[in-house]
Amino acid sequence: MLIKSSHIYIFAIFECHFKVITSYIRRYEVITSRYNCTDALDFCNTQYNGLATVADDFEHLAMVRAMEESGVLVQLWIGGIHSGGDIHSGWNWKHKDGTLETIKWSKWTPGDPSGNGQCIQVRFDNLWDDSECLKNKSFICNA
Repeated sequence: MLIKSSHIYIFAIFECHFKVITSYIRRYEVITSRYNCTDALDFCNTQYNGLATVADDFEHLAMVRAMEESGVLVQLWIGGIHSGGDIHSGWNWKHKDGTLETIKWSKWTPGDPSGNGQCIQVRFDNLWDDSECLKNKSFICNA
């Protein structure tokens, strides 16, 4: 850009920095059969790519859409488990290969986790809740 001011020429160079962000939105499959969380994890590990994991708002929205499209709008297991510590820490995603990954992004119901369980369910309002792992529920797999 060239600016003229009283016979003094001022040159300004503007650098343009940009970042290309590629977003991969995970696909989900809702399973209407009702299993406890351990059996749901085993099923998803065998038939799919593990019990559902969610990294951000976009993946959460994709999971909610899968729930809506399936017509299953009740509590469903996802792949989060509590592996120790107080009720607000120690929450991890359990992956297909058995590794644990600290949950960095969450969509907890206000007041949760409450200590009611060691596994995570998605409620009818699309928020997360800790629940007893032995309860039988439908569940969501990473497709």
